[in-house]
Amino acid sequence: MRTIIFIFIQLMLLQTVHAAVTMAGTRVIFPAEVADKTIQLKNNSEQPFFVQMWVSDQLENSNKNQPSDFVVNPQFFKMSGNSGQAVRLFYSSHKVLPKDRESLYYLNFKQIPALEKDKSDQNKLVLVVTSKFKILYRPKTITSKIEDLPKNLSYTISSDQVSSFITIDNPTGYYANLTQIFFDHSGKTTEVENVDMIPPFSSKKFNLGKKINKNTLSNISVTYINDYGAYLKYQIKEKP
Repeated sequence: MRTIIFIFIQLMLLQTVHAAVTMAGTRVIFPAEVADKTIQLKNNSEQPFFVQMWVSDQLENSNKNQPSDFVVNPQFFKMSGNSGQAVRLFYSSHKVLPKDRESLYYLNFKQIPALEKDKSDQNKLVLVVTSKFKILYRPKTITSKIEDLPKNLSYTISSDQVSSFITIDNPTGYYANLTQIFFDHSGKTTEVENVDMIPPFSSKKFNLGKKINKNTLSNISVTYINDYGAYLKYQIKEKP
């Protein structure tokens, strides 16, 4: 009897993935003034794969059956070994999105190994890999420039009876894709845990792990991912 075991691996955003089918770039910037955007995929192995693609409105809601404001064409296709595939992404909704800030969506694509016909009756372990990438719907009416985002970030320090916290403020219309926060204290550089991106016109509070006198902190810096997937480090200033 033929036995095929499917194992689903959810690969979270921006992690290193050992996937045969990859996308050019680490995110999709979708200018609001364009009708569609072309996405390039590459199968880096000799094994053929079936690929299924869809867009979800939230990271937690990745159900391909849930309606989205975006449509992918084609949604399902086969990629031969060492081949490429162009996919078009359309904004298909009549919903009017904010014009002063980015809107965030997620591009999902599932890759399934194509089984060889002469081996289809053999027991197989099939790894079905699902990858996720950000789609940033970007109006041209955002007042600031994306290049200026890091220098517009600022911080405040607060404490309770147990711990101290750093709150990063993002006053721009762009998502601040932060991956690291560092601070110097007592001659030592410490990295903050559980760093996350900050939405437009928002702030987020991160735990420093212990209670610290704010006057002894210095050199607060963040690592930020730009549109091209580069990791750049910036020192930020305290909020006035």
